[in-house]
Amino acid sequence: MIRTHALFILALLGLLGLPDSILAQGTDDDRRDRRMRQPDRERGAGQGRGGMGPGGGNDPFRRSPGMVAGRTIEGWDALSVHGRDGKPVAMKSLVPDGGALVVINGCLTCPKFLRSYAGMEALARDHAGNDAIRFVYLYKTLAHPENDGFVQAFALSERLAQVAEAEQRLKTSIPFVCDGMNNAGLRAFGGSPNSQVVIDGEGRILHCAGWADSAVLRTALVELVGETETVTRVEELDLPVFRGVTRPAGNIVPRVRPTEPLGALRIEPGESTETYFVKLRAEGSQAGVSGGEGELYLGFHLDPIHHVHWNNLVDPLAFEIEAPDGVELTPASGAGPRVEAATDNDPREFLARITGWKDQGPLKVKVVYYACSDGHGDEAKAFCRKVEQVYLVHPERDRGAGSVQARTGGRSRGGPAGRGGRGGGELITRLDGDKDGRLTREEVKGTPLEARFDRMDQDGDGVLSSEEIRRMQQRMRGRGGGERRRSREFDV
Repeated sequence: MIRTHALFILALLGLLGLPDSILAQGTDDDRRDRRMRQPDRERGAGQGRGGMGPGGGNDPFRRSPGMVAGRTIEGWDALSVHGRDGKPVAMKSLVPDGGALVVINGCLTCPKFLRSYAGMEALARDHAGNDAIRFVYLYKTLAHPENDGFVQAFALSERLAQVAEAEQRLKTSIPFVCDGMNNAGLRAFGGSPNSQVVIDGEGRILHCAGWADSAVLRTALVELVGETETVTRVEELDLPVFRGVTRPAGNIVPRVRPTEPLGALRIEPGESTETYFVKLRAEGSQAGVSGGEGELYLGFHLDPIHHVHWNNLVDPLAFEIEAPDGVELTPASGAGPRVEAATDNDPREFLARITGWKDQGPLKVKVVYYACSDGHGDEAKAFCRKVEQVYLVHPERDRGAGSVQARTGGRSRGGPAGRGGRGGGELITRLDGDKDGRLTREEVKGTPLEARFDRMDQDGDGVLSSEEIRRMQQRMRGRGGGERRRSREFDV
């Protein structure tokens, strides 16, 4: 039976004290951390692949000292997000009177969120009759742009369009709120792409975990408000089966292959009377943004929320870069290829060498392209028009830009992974049947990688990147003795 509402209020105020597993630190925290890293036991058949739970990998909150039970969310009183209508909503207004709010971070490109949300839906159903508990999803900046083709929004209206897409695809009953374009909500709740945080009306953390796991959350809520009268299984919910995310395959226009490790750079769209149908993603090597010579990636990606495609019967996309004084770029301009297909949606990507760029100011990227739409079959809404726009690319890392799982570079592309060993990139090349730059469980069948697949798949996306393989090789070589022998098994 659920405890009385009055008892719950007393627990929140700390008059009776929270359970040791919620508030205690030290060894109790260590035990709770181990439990939180276990797979989501409420995951159904459609939840993930290969038994990999959403809680796999290191807990992101280990790097967030403020995300500990008993602490208060920083800036709580002024923290606001956006409702589905785009209007600001004070976060504290979402907490039920005398109760607690469960906040689960997520987005359409986070594999962990896509695997964990069904368990959360089941848990929310069991607490539906309890007015002291409310659940919300906080939709935030994309964790892995390009998954399923989605790209970072330039405006709140575009991020809200992604929220609508998430609601339609996932059939969620838990409502979404949307983080602002300054990503204040994500920062306030610890920065994890898929965390769970339980807070009271004063912003005090009652429970938190860097990776969402409904089984762990259910246990925490039992300690807070008691057992639920029902325990719903994921299989009882009418939810779509999660089949994993897809990425642009480059079937029409081949993907570029960076040769150095790259990081996302801050992008600033210039003023435009036209919609930014195409989003620029810029990435640079460390040397390239610190005054040395390095690699620069420019990728022009169609934003799927605008439902447009490339028209290959007209001039291809073209760009030109204006660099500050003292900065050299090779090449400083380019154009997409002419292809036989009349239309496609593949990104138009370019690599350049940049020298001497540090603090002189942004690169000015001018782009010309044709955006075309069939109007969803409505000829009156169909269009195909020429668009000219400008992006400013700053020589600074964008910590909120997410990481692209479809692209790896530098040492992970065939470089040596320790003395005498093959790099992860070379191994992927040998086993990668569809040549998409990553390995699926099917592609590693019959090799030593098959048994270690889940352990190596640190981001839990169901595929192995060359970087994940390289890291495993380095860890095993570093352990010495028999582990060195076993590390050679990767060189299949």
